[in-house]
This record gives sequence, structure tokens and C-alpha cells, in this order.
Amino acid sequence: LLGYTSSGFRNLVLRQEESGEDKEAERKDLRSTVMQTLVWPYMQEVKVVDVHEEELVVTGSYNTSAMLVRQGMPVYISPSDVLTDSRLEGDVWWNLTYPFEPAGEVISAANGTMTMKMRHPCLPSNATKQLPKLLVPAGPDVIPEAQALVDAAERHGTAAAGAAAPWASEEPLLL
Repeated sequence: LLGYTSSGFRNLVLRQEESGEDKEAERKDLRSTVMQTLVWPYMQEVKVVDVHEEELVVTGSYNTSAMLVRQGMPVYISPSDVLTDSRLEGDVWWNLTYPFEPAGEVISAANGTMTMKMRHPCLPSNATKQLPKLLVPAGPDVIPEAQALVDAAERHGTAAAGAAAPWASEEPLLL
């Protein structure tokens, strides 16, 4: 997977140099796809206990033997549970699954109960049969470790292209 990812970044750099077109959106898509692939086995579903729609706050329970939850950890919406309009290219719009990006964060967690502040008003409810499912990494190191692997693959692919990618910098990438 990391060789494929490195090759993907290499090809993006080469295509951008050849065409002069900005490939930032494609780079972000590749990072997101690889991140989802790496972390998916470590994502745990939260059992929703209470929803405060006005405040976008959700309380849920989790298995303390399977998860180590800390304040500040990201909360994701299960991508297959929500469709959203997304621009493919130009003026072409499609209904695609919700992007794999944080939709909220854990604001407190203790004794198998967590409180999450969501950024998106699409919240689980009885009316939606508890969809969308909310997912949290099994531990606080899951996302940073996967991000470090993707960063390394991007650096390797960029170096293999023989040039510094136009988006590369000394600053860490924050996605």
C-alpha cells in the first residue's frame, strides 16, 4: 500500500510539472483515501445514548477494553451512511459518500461514556434509525501513526519524481 501511495504522489508531481495544472485536490484525495484504508481496521463504532441537536453534542458509550478514548480525539461519520453532493471536475456534480475527515471531536471521556461535539448537523436519531454511525479511533495514536506513514510515502514519492512538490514545506501538514 505504501509503495502504491508513494508511486501515486510521484505521478502527481510529474503530471503537475508536465501540465502546469494544480494537483492539490488530487493530492488531498489520495491522502484521504490512504488514511481511510490505514485506519479503518482501528475505527470503533460509538453507541449513541443521547443527542442534543441544538448544541450538536452527542453522548455515547464505548467498550473500554477495546478503546482508549481521550479528549480531543477525532470523531468520524461512517462514510457509507451519508451521501453528499461533491464536484468531480468542472461542472460535474455527483452524490458521493461523505469524505473521511473528522466531523467532530471527543470533548470528554470516562468510564465507557464519551461526549462529542460535532461540526455537522447530520446526527444519529431514532428517525434515521441511528444513522449515521459515529466512529472513533481505538486509541489516540491511530491517526498520528497513519498520518506519519502517509507523510513518509509522500516525501518518498516526491523525491522519486526528482523535484520538490509544490505543496511541500517544512511545516507539518494539517488535514
